[in-house]
Amino acid sequence: MLCICCAFAQAQTPIRIDTARTRDTGAVVTIRGVSTTGSELGTIRYLQDSTGGLPVFYKAASFPGFATVKRGDLVLATGKLKDYNGLLEIDPLQSYTIVSSNNPVPAPTLVTPTTMSEANEAKLVKILNGTFATTAQIFVGNTNYDFVVNGVPIQVRITNGTSLVGRSIPNVAVNLTGICSQYQALYQLLLRDTADLEYTTGLYISSTPQATQNNISTTSFNVNWTTNAASSTKLNYGPNALLGQTIDFGGNSTNHTATLSGLLPSTVYYVQAVSTSGGNTATSNVFPMMTASTSSGEMRVYFNHLVDGHFSTGDYPKGQTPNACVNSILERIDAATLTIDVAMYNNGSANVVNALVAAANRGVRVRYVADKNTSNDAISGRTLPFTVVKGNDLGLMHHKFFVIDAESATNSWIMSGSTNLSLNQINLDFNNLIWIQDQSLARTYTMEMNEMWGSPNATPNLGASKFGVSKFNNTPHYFKVGGKETELYFSPSDATTSAIVQAVNSANQSLEFATLTFTEDALGTAVKAAKDRGAAVRGLIDNINDAGSEFTFLVQSGVNVKDYTSSYIFHHKYGIIDGKASAAQSNPTLVTGSHNWSRSAETSNDENTLIIHDQRITNLYLQEFEARWCEMTGGNCVLGTDKMQPITGFEANAYPNPAQKVLNLELQSDDLKELTITIYNSVGQPIMAHLYSNLLNHEVKTLNISTLPNGTYFVSFRSGNQQNVIPFTVLN
Repeated sequence: MLCICCAFAQAQTPIRIDTARTRDTGAVVTIRGVSTTGSELGTIRYLQDSTGGLPVFYKAASFPGFATVKRGDLVLATGKLKDYNGLLEIDPLQSYTIVSSNNPVPAPTLVTPTTMSEANEAKLVKILNGTFATTAQIFVGNTNYDFVVNGVPIQVRITNGTSLVGRSIPNVAVNLTGICSQYQALYQLLLRDTADLEYTTGLYISSTPQATQNNISTTSFNVNWTTNAASSTKLNYGPNALLGQTIDFGGNSTNHTATLSGLLPSTVYYVQAVSTSGGNTATSNVFPMMTASTSSGEMRVYFNHLVDGHFSTGDYPKGQTPNACVNSILERIDAATLTIDVAMYNNGSANVVNALVAAANRGVRVRYVADKNTSNDAISGRTLPFTVVKGNDLGLMHHKFFVIDAESATNSWIMSGSTNLSLNQINLDFNNLIWIQDQSLARTYTMEMNEMWGSPNATPNLGASKFGVSKFNNTPHYFKVGGKETELYFSPSDATTSAIVQAVNSANQSLEFATLTFTEDALGTAVKAAKDRGAAVRGLIDNINDAGSEFTFLVQSGVNVKDYTSSYIFHHKYGIIDGKASAAQSNPTLVTGSHNWSRSAETSNDENTLIIHDQRITNLYLQEFEARWCEMTGGNCVLGTDKMQPITGFEANAYPNPAQKVLNLELQSDDLKELTITIYNSVGQPIMAHLYSNLLNHEVKTLNISTLPNGTYFVSFRSGNQQNVIPFTVLN
């Protein structure tokens, strides 16, 4: 008993951290140190005294209060020493006391690449005058970057919890402050927030990313950036990365907008932002930017399962069956006259391959890229009149896109979405695809194809072919398609997750997401944040038990998310942001493509993601989501066998509009026996409903709406599988 008590007493007596670091793993130690980190690095706090540093890892379920430990807290902590992949830490934590708060954080120790070593492990350190050696433009969470000092690189790690995620990566020399940590044999600098990044120049570009594009037309666009200090506005630009032309707009501002005009439609221009103040000059990276096309911008949406047209605001998917999906592909292949590029993870459709063979035989240039290791039954074991390149050794060539006649303004089409061409994917699993007639998008998808193909020509150059982590962020991202703002990102080079997070962060009324797998922490955090700020959030996930799945985190965070338990694969990868709101109230946005909301999609797979800012398109996907949601939550799920047509021989008018206390509905019909009238609010929730039987040919129904707050509403008139929808506004 005496020995046990003494051992316990000794464990509770704090020892110097450098002494604790000499003890064997498994030993119980008590240390006292000031925390140099807060919650930004997750469930770990780095404690430091005058002799050294030691991290403390904790389990939130066991010590929920430890999550409140912040920088400057003096903490007494007891626990076992553990070696975690080379990092010495206290784990598990056995007890702790926050002794005091608001203490000075230890000054960082100056280090070099050679002194990022065991002697400084877990300490706050500072490294001077280095540059990031990366072609990426934006920091991505849970990612390492090379930081070069005097020709010697170290690893800088950005974790999901830091405010650096989504920020511009400096393209000039900077000083960095952070935690000297270790993972396996690699010492790495953990940055905590934007304050850990110190520019060494008096003037720098501070916007995220370093330059953005808007107000896009066929002959012009605006380039926007911000600087930390007032300075001039200038653009270098040209037809390639060598630039060659300069326009000096003068001025003296921190917010810069420069307009390039007199341009050609559907053309890539390489742009560099430049600002000067006194003897200081700040320059951005070189960005490819695209003008708008003269194409129609038509968008055709297909699902291979029936949607619920009851949620339509006036339009419906182009098709809702497997045959409609396949026929849309065959139609575009058969109409191609110049070129067809295909990037498809797998293919079991003989019909599609036969159509490609026929196109090649009639003189269309066909190029085909597939995954290196998956089954491609329809293109295997047969002689083809076109070349197939297979790639991505370190991930998946996970694209599912077609590019048709990219050099034709009127016949250029791209297809994206979640649909592989295996027979199960087409006929059984849940998928979507979208066709868009736009030359600017088609030319940009062609740039991605050329990078994987290794050549812009019919013959691939395998020596120059790049997949996965070898690719560069070298395509435009901002488009105007048929008047709709549209974004396009390719993984893993383009910081796609940051773009999706930005879209999710814009949700102020509603968010729906549907995905096969969801393992990306940054997106989980963004979804929770949307719910916490009051958006109505619902989600469907198939593989809820994947390693690192966000499902449990979302459920515990109060997010309304369901496990999609169909016997078929729920293969979608889409998000609907404010899809039930009017464009005047918000920015209805659709995220779709091949990119699962997963870590591998972000870091290793070849993927494409479209972000379309358009109410009509979001509503088409909302009809699909509502059908699947109803299947998982029960109820009378109404699935149309085809597009829901307007009610035959029926007209309706709502007045006054805007309305106050009452809404009059003037109804005219030929022979309508039964009519359901439902009023929905702007986020699609039913407010009131009435069933009327044996209507006269002309009637006026008056509804009491005195309890409705100001806003936009929709009144749905439904008879059988036919429906009319009209909007109205309440303005008291």
